[in-house]
Amino acid sequence: MAEEFKGIVDRYGRPIAKAALKVEQAAPTGSGVRRHDALHPAAGLTPGRLAGILRASIDNDPESYLALAEDMEERDPHYAGVLGVRKRQVSGLEISVEAAGEDAASVEHADLVR
Repeated sequence: MAEEFKGIVDRYGRPIAKAALKVEQAAPTGSGVRRHDALHPAAGLTPGRLAGILRASIDNDPESYLALAEDMEERDPHYAGVLGVRKRQVSGLEISVEAAGEDAASVEHADLVR
């Protein structure tokens, strides 16, 4: 005989309290990884705002430009894939360190890094 349904249960058959369903579980926070959509740099992006971001980047303030680039990478899977290929390619390169000069201090510093 089939069991009678007694409310909401989890995957193990344990009952779930209705009060637990009314509590928000994964809200974005100020210090968390998840951001609210209004905080994304691309939210409400206009040509004028983009020009301001690019000008600020040229004037040694790249913070908003880098945030926009990160946002673009998060939003576009193809762009993220292309950047991922490039990042992995660069990370696989051999590292070579050459001394900045012929003096003993430069050679010693280069040896320390190697």
